[in-house]
Amino acid sequence: MILAFSDGATEAHSPAGEQLTHLGFLALAEETLLGMEEPVSLPEFSQKLLVGVQTHRGEAELEDDVTLLTLRRVS
Repeated sequence: MILAFSDGATEAHSPAGEQLTHLGFLALAEETLLGMEEPVSLPEFSQKLLVGVQTHRGEAELEDDVTLLTLRRVS
């Protein structure tokens, strides 16, 4: 799977002001992926990942747009 994302995902701030960062976003993606049943639905994965970003930021508004792109090779 290939996961591409915009800086709006990594720059999301929590209510305490903590930025998610690229490492936090990748950890969130891994946690989300591990919590899903195989075969993973990419639209469902993306939606759950966006919910994770929203949970991190709480009630705060996004400061930037969030773009996700997920790709998987099907043989």
